[in-house]
Amino acid sequence: MVGFEPDELIDREPPPYGPPEQFDAYRSRQASRLASTPTAQSREAFETTFMRKKGERFPAMIFEAPLLSSSGRHNGWITAVLDLSAQCRVEESSRQQQ
Repeated sequence: MVGFEPDELIDREPPPYGPPEQFDAYRSRQASRLASTPTAQSREAFETTFMRKKGERFPAMIFEAPLLSSSGRHNGWITAVLDLSAQCRVEESSRQQQ
């Protein structure tokens, strides 16, 4: 989706797909998430902007949820990212037609 190779992403802070002006917000959200005690209800979805390797920006929807064992022990996080570019183009086209 962003065009980076795995070795360009692993242990990178800030991540290269994040616009520099959003880094403080990213860091704050990450610190808050890591400081919390997740439950099965600790799911979150938010829109943001990502950057492709060549610098193109695109809208993305992030879905995050904790990974919990059957006993409720927190084992990590799962994140899904959805590229909203096509949806935004359709919405813009619809607005222009109206």
